[in-house]
Amino acid sequence: HNAIDPNRFAEHDRPALRAAMRDQWSLDESNVVGALIAMNYRLKGLEPLLRCLPLLRADSPFRLLVVGSHKTKPWQRLARRLGVANRVQFVGHCGDVRRVLFAADLLVHPTFYDPCSGVVLEALACGVPVITTTNNGASELLPPEAGSVIANPHDLPTLAATITQWTDADRRTTGSHAARAGAANWTFDHHVRAFERVLANVIERRLKAAG
Repeated sequence: HNAIDPNRFAEHDRPALRAAMRDQWSLDESNVVGALIAMNYRLKGLEPLLRCLPLLRADSPFRLLVVGSHKTKPWQRLARRLGVANRVQFVGHCGDVRRVLFAADLLVHPTFYDPCSGVVLEALACGVPVITTTNNGASELLPPEAGSVIANPHDLPTLAATITQWTDADRRTTGSHAARAGAANWTFDHHVRAFERVLANVIERRLKAAG
């Protein structure tokens, strides 16, 4: 699994960064902002994410923030065809992922393939609950209260229902605390110790095989 340095995502930075970035992107505090952060939007599930938005209630507070690649024109056209352009904002590249995560209320990562997504761990370190898929190795590290894991990115009703569940403020508060607690277990120290255990196991097997 990947590892992170939780100290990069210090809690005291969050209020100021959140306010600054929401102001920059014209996001109201009444909005429940889900961020998709990726360079390969197709692989990370942007298409089903856009296609599930029409299934949300008309009065849903959910807004999608798409961050990463500047190649957004096909996706903007799709959002317009689906009638959800007013719910989606494409902001392109952001050099400091904390700015996005602190502005967001959720990380929505309906990926088709990810060995172990680093941005999922970074989101949890920021206290941001995560929606992802079983195709993501990081889903194995997700505390149950810190997010939701769906089986199929193309299951639009389930994806939409999951997003709706996380628009509940109390659920997000509980998820935020669980996220930070879980992220404390994925430091580089934990990563090194796990790697050392793998090496020790290999050495032990080799010695037994040598007789």
